Parts: sequence; structure tokens; C-alpha cells
Amino acid sequence: MGFDAADMRDAQERRLLAKRRQEEQKTGMKSCAVCKKQISLAAYTCPYCGDPQRKTPEQEKKESDSRAIGWSIIIIIVVIVFSVAKINLGKEKKPYVHRQVDAAAEQRIKDENWKYFTQEEITKRLRDAKSAQFSGVFVSRNSGAPVVCGMVNAKNGFGGYVGFERFIGSGNILGILESDMKAGEMDKAWQEYCE
Repeated sequence: MGFDAADMRDAQERRLLAKRRQEEQKTGMKSCAVCKKQISLAAYTCPYCGDPQRKTPEQEKKESDSRAIGWSIIIIIVVIVFSVAKINLGKEKKPYVHRQVDAAAEQRIKDENWKYFTQEEITKRLRDAKSAQFSGVFVSRNSGAPVVCGMVNAKNGFGGYVGFERFIGSGNILGILESDMKAGEMDKAWQEYCE
């Protein structure tokens, strides 16, 4: 491994450059890169040709601020990425388990929905809907279709509760109160649909 002519030239140029910098430090002067005239080391521009020699304090501050903003943005992005990664890594990956809902549980869900919609329909028929109290509500399938049966009590126009009365309904389609029917008709309907 030997030195060739190019390596020797590079070494010689580095020595000359180092010697020139030492002389510039001693004298406080340097040569302009464009016009080659001697100018002060403190000069921002060459007074002869106008070539910029070094940055002004305003330019240095602007560059410094730009670098600080750039680094701040990079740090914020890195923090966000690590936070999201930590949140996602903290979550357990649960294997997918197929749950088969048995028919009885599915029927209970449907029955609860029938009850809810029937109670909503009955509530619309009451004088004071907010005061409605339901009791003994159940779903019957004696007629083949689901029918909701139960008791309801609500306030009258004077603000007093009138007492529980029977009702029969079918979701939000139909809701009949005992007080809407002639005497004895609710007994027949109750036997046919609810017992």
C-alpha cells in the first residue's frame, strides 16, 4: 500500500490550507474566494466584489430556529409513533372464538324486544305516559304469533294512579287496554292469547 501522486497532492493542499488559516488568524485578514483581494475575517461580504463571506447574525438565527423547529417536529412524530405502538402492543390479541348462540337465548332476546315495543305502544295510549308502571309482562305464543300480555298502572288526569289493568299487544303494531274493551271481552281475549 503506497502513496500515489494524487494522495501526495491532497496532503500538500491540506498543509497549505492549514498554513493559510494560521496566517489569517494572526493577521485578521483573508483572501476573498472570488476576487482574491484581502478582506477582514469579520466581513460578512467582500467590500470589493460583494461576494458573501459568512452569514449574518439574522441568517444564523433563522437557520438555528428552522433546525430547532425541524427537530421538534421529528421528536413529536417519534413520540406519537412510539405511543401508538405501545398502545397497540399492550392490547392482547384475542383469538377469534365463534360463539354459537343457542336457540333459547336467541328467543329470549326476541321476547325482550317484543315486550319493549309493546310497552312503548301501550304507553302512547295512557294519559300520563311518564307515570306508567308495568307488572307481570310476558310473551305468549298460544295463537302461534308472539303476543305480549301484562298489567299496567298510570296516573289519571287528577294525578292519582288508577290501579293496574290488563293489556294485550303485539310489538308496536297493536296495544289494547282492558279499559278499551267491553266488560268480559278482556277475559275471553286473555284466555285465548295469554293463558
